[in-house]
Amino acid sequence: MTFEQEAAFEAALINLLTEKYGWEPEILRYKKEEDLIQNWNANCKFKLDTQR
Repeated sequence: MTFEQEAAFEAALINLLTEKYGWEPEILRYKKEEDLIQNWNANCKFKLDTQR
């Protein structure tokens, strides 16, 4: 399958992950850079806390 536009690829990927693998759609949709960085920081802190 080929895609001519990035948006079409993103939509197909989101559909696959939500429909086939049960991911929550709100997690994937069009996040801002600040949201991604905040989420990454929270994940790092969580991993560090659980390793202690």
